[in-house]
Amino acid sequence: MSLRSSLLAFLALLPSCALYDDAEPDPWPGASLPACETTRRAYRIDRMVVPDTSSAAEELGWDFDDDGTIDNQGGNIISAVRQAVDVDLAGAVQEALDADLVQIAVVLDQCAGPDYTLVSLVRGVELDRSFDPPRLLAEPVTAFAAVGTDGAVATDGTTQFPVGQLVHPFVTEWIDAEELVVDVEFFTETGIEGRMMAVLDYAQEFATVTEAFQRKITDRIDELGADDEVAITMLELFDHDTDGVIELAEVREDSLVQSLLRADVDLDGDGVEDALSIGVGFHAAPVDLYLRE
Repeated sequence: MSLRSSLLAFLALLPSCALYDDAEPDPWPGASLPACETTRRAYRIDRMVVPDTSSAAEELGWDFDDDGTIDNQGGNIISAVRQAVDVDLAGAVQEALDADLVQIAVVLDQCAGPDYTLVSLVRGVELDRSFDPPRLLAEPVTAFAAVGTDGAVATDGTTQFPVGQLVHPFVTEWIDAEELVVDVEFFTETGIEGRMMAVLDYAQEFATVTEAFQRKITDRIDELGADDEVAITMLELFDHDTDGVIELAEVREDSLVQSLLRADVDLDGDGVEDALSIGVGFHAAPVDLYLRE
């Protein structure tokens, strides 16, 4: 099958609702690449390296707006929350992956002629571990596959990402990532490792992350008991009406939360930051991929 045919087949499997309904999509960045036969491999992310310091956030970030500064506001948020209220968001992410609550697969379509790789993400629907490798039924969430033409770095993708669900299992919406960069640093038949960086739609990100965070700290308070020192600190920070309950509105109106979740990338070049960056490391193991039509 030619690259063009493969791409058309891939796009035909996308959900009927477009990622960006209010505007015509830009041309696919890889449209000018020469056609070739591709080999498809799929890997389910089973471990994420979430930054716990500002230096780690920089190492896992990317300069999305070409201003000479590495962008990874999402990574800085995770480390700041751990220091401020002793809520382990990195641990929550790994728990979600270990418990198979979130299924993210990295799909590599490798061209053996001209050297490039199409990199896309899919959202797993069902994982069957009775097979080796496990079978993953999934649906695409990538509108344009990222294109790797410079070593193992693939850029120019637009996709969706489960930021909220990685923090709390009940926040299941995947939010739009308006740019995607995947840097595959280690590649074998048994797995891949690398970095994944994205720019998130700000309005969706704020709504989703605040809901997940409110649920997470509420669960943490219930777990610890209201008399625990950490629980008292969280209530002092976010329970503005002092009724013993942290409401979603209180989290969203909190100045600390608004400061942490500020936009940090100017995507349209108008001088106003309008999106939020995130970067993580990952390891992924092979799966036998079935795309749901």
